[in-house]
Amino acid sequence: MKKRSLIVILVISFLLYGGYQGYEYYSDHFGDQRIIQNILERNHYAITKKDAAVKLDLSIKPEWIPFKTEKPQNLNIKTAESHNTNIILQQVWNRGNDIYFSFHTTYDLNYKKGKFLYNMLLNDDGTYTTKGSPEDFQLTNLRGSQIQIGQTGYGPGSDFSFGIDPSEYERIRNGFNVRYSGMILYEYSRK
Repeated sequence: MKKRSLIVILVISFLLYGGYQGYEYYSDHFGDQRIIQNILERNHYAITKKDAAVKLDLSIKPEWIPFKTEKPQNLNIKTAESHNTNIILQQVWNRGNDIYFSFHTTYDLNYKKGKFLYNMLLNDDGTYTTKGSPEDFQLTNLRGSQIQIGQTGYGPGSDFSFGIDPSEYERIRNGFNVRYSGMILYEYSRK
């Protein structure tokens, strides 16, 4: 009886260990984060730039704008999807001297080939060149009037952010639209 229990324990342990190793292998080779990392590092992937100024239209709803609290609002709301790339409004923070909007980029990538958006130039030698500029952002209120943008930021990865000064708060009170033209379209394929 003890011998049988020991065998069952060993078999279960072996199956659990094998399942864990299989999960680790899958995550390391086929998970979106690992695929994009391998693509960017050109680890078994070739990359080609296809379009240098892809425009994304994002709508910011009024309920997402924290006028009355200075506590960062962690929203994690998908605001756009294009070329296997998701733009997530990750956080909005009223910092007192501005309201700051931070966007995170995630990917739904095919292992063998596909397209994705990235807001940096991916150089052939594996380095990156930031090309971000405040001109990449065009903000308008719901009537189409331009909104002045404040501070902008880029990274980590293909994340981006911008601030809006208090002098513009009345113009964004009912929500606003963002046209972001800082993304570059890349095509990749596994070697």
